[in-house]
Order: sequence, then structure tokens, then C-alpha cells
Amino acid sequence: MKLFVFDIDGTLTETTEIDAVCYVKAIKKVLNLKAVNTSWETYTYATHSGIAMEISQRQRGSSISGSELKGIEKEFTSLLEFESQRSIDMFAAISGARKAIETFRKGEDQAISFATGGWEKPARLKLRLGKIEIEGLPMATASDSPEREEIMQISLERAKEQYGRDRFEEIVYFGDAPWDYHATQNLNWKMIGIGKNSEKLKKLGVESAFEDFKDIDSIIQTINA
Repeated sequence: MKLFVFDIDGTLTETTEIDAVCYVKAIKKVLNLKAVNTSWETYTYATHSGIAMEISQRQRGSSISGSELKGIEKEFTSLLEFESQRSIDMFAAISGARKAIETFRKGEDQAISFATGGWEKPARLKLRLGKIEIEGLPMATASDSPEREEIMQISLERAKEQYGRDRFEEIVYFGDAPWDYHATQNLNWKMIGIGKNSEKLKKLGVESAFEDFKDIDSIIQTINA
């Protein structure tokens, strides 16, 4: 059995930009900061919890508290809900994403899980707004760990439990960012790039990358090659 693990922002939903806007607003408000470095690749862990923890250390010289983290997540989620009422288009699914999930879900000897650097509640909100059905499927998020690789490992373990497997013959991760590629390299997982950074990912070393899921047949052929 093969396991297909999906990132969310920029991979399944067109939420990368609105995610960043709302996230920065939430951090500024809760931590009382005037500015935030949005070069996410400069952070040790490019996850919602990891970045918030590092921002606190960098800009305040102190560790973030649990209540502050929860406060940022609550404010962030509220901002996303507000923005979704203004423009649902910002939460659209990546072209072909819904069909891709349905296709992999129906395939024989295939398993699906999700691993995202976002917090769980807003992640599920984005998928719901994008009309991507994931009910009953395993997921790991920044609510589980601030470290991306650990999030991916947790997703794997939950998939093993869900599907009653000790191991999977192959693990394929769908992601859109450089940190996804570095994580898959460290975990020895195969990666297929999806989204607006497809050409950048190819230059980085990702063998196969697509702008979206519209050509699902080519994606499946790549997996089986």
C-alpha cells in the first residue's frame, strides 16, 4: 500500500496569501509587535507555532507562553472567518484538488493523510471553505508540533493506525514550498511539487512538479513510474 500525504496551503487550497496576511495581523496584535519578518524560509521551523515561538525569542527576548500561542491561533482563525465572508475566492481549492483527493481515496491499495504547518482548526476551516472533503482521514498539524518533520512523522503514524499497517511500500508527499522538499529529503520520502512554485521546486531538486492537479493522469503516471 502506498501513502499519499498532502500539505494544505498552496497545495490543496489557494490560501497562501490570505494565510500570511491574517497570521501576521494575529501575531502583531497578540504579541504587541509593530513589524514581523515575513521571509518564512529564514525561520528554523516554517510552521504557525514554530514561527510564533521564534518571533517571540527574536523580538521580545523571551519564550512565548501557551496562552499567547492559543491567543494567536484564535485571533488568526477569526480573521480567516472574517475574510472568507468578504471574499470566498481567496479560499478556493487548487484546480483539480478535489478530484485528486477523490481519485486517490477511491484507488485500491492507497492511503491518504495530511500534514500541514498550519494549526488544525484553521486548516480544517480552509479545507471546508475550499469544499475539499477529508472527513475520516488522518491529519497532523502545527497543533501537534512546531517541527515540520515531526508533523509529517505524526501524520505517518496516524495513517498506519488508520489503515492497519506497520509500514507503507512508498510515501509520496505533495507540497509547494522549499521547506517541504527539505523535509522529504530528510525523511527519505518522495515529493511531487504542486502549485505556483513548481518551477522553483524543480530547480531546487524536485524531480516532478505541477502547477495544479488538473492533469491527474500525468501525476499518477509520475507516481507509478
